[in-house]
Amino acid sequence: MNTLQRGYVFLAACAVFQLLGRGIAVAAAGDPDIAPLALSVLAISYAAGAVGLYRVLVALFTRWTRPPASFILDRPTPSLLRYRRDGRTMIIPLALDGRVPRLFETAIGRWEPPHDQHPVSDDDRAAILHDIILHLAEREEEIEIVRAPLLTRAA
Repeated sequence: MNTLQRGYVFLAACAVFQLLGRGIAVAAAGDPDIAPLALSVLAISYAAGAVGLYRVLVALFTRWTRPPASFILDRPTPSLLRYRRDGRTMIIPLALDGRVPRLFETAIGRWEPPHDQHPVSDDDRAAILHDIILHLAEREEEIEIVRAPLLTRAA
């Protein structure tokens, strides 16, 4: 759940607590023992509303002021990521055998045709992996990154 969605949840909680507080106040009209409860519930509703409004405004402001990303990442199926940058496309498989999807660094291998003759350097692979991590972290999606083991040669 991202910041905007959490803001909407807080605003919904505000509405629920408003209705609850007003209902308590109307039901206990004139009863001094219930008045503090009604006031407490209304105070909670105003706090939830303020937090929700703040979250919604911050999320919208950051969306409007953030520069556009130089890449596009989407998920055509649960087991695939589609990464696009500079007119090139790469399909990256995910392993779905655990609680969270796993991305093997070695799966970042080659561009789709017609750019399949362009090699993917280690720097490109690191940049693509960085883009994927940032994109998924922004959306609060869990993914496990499995790094390639370093190979050592015996002398």
